[in-house]
Amino acid sequence: MAERQPRLAALIAAELWQSKWLLLLFFAVIASAFAVVDLAQGNRLLTAEKEQLMVERESLDVEWRHLNLEEGALGEHSRVEGIAQRQMNMKRVARTDEKVIELK
Repeated sequence: MAERQPRLAALIAAELWQSKWLLLLFFAVIASAFAVVDLAQGNRLLTAEKEQLMVERESLDVEWRHLNLEEGALGEHSRVEGIAQRQMNMKRVARTDEKVIELK
């Protein structure tokens, strides 16, 4: 006489179906955990990018200050006048050499 043995897979499936809310909550917790990990990683990447951009901004700010100083030095009137006299043989116009042209 062979006793009938219950099928194990069918029993497990029946038990899981009876506790379907627990199963649903389990998957919700797992999904939530993956979402937290993903968001934390994204936050780390954005923080690193922000730090990199702040370093770049600081570097550009220093370069901008240096360029402003260079512009001030290069645009100085006496320097421009010296270059004009040496390289282009220009000179300041004397009062006797001035000619006034009147337009009608």
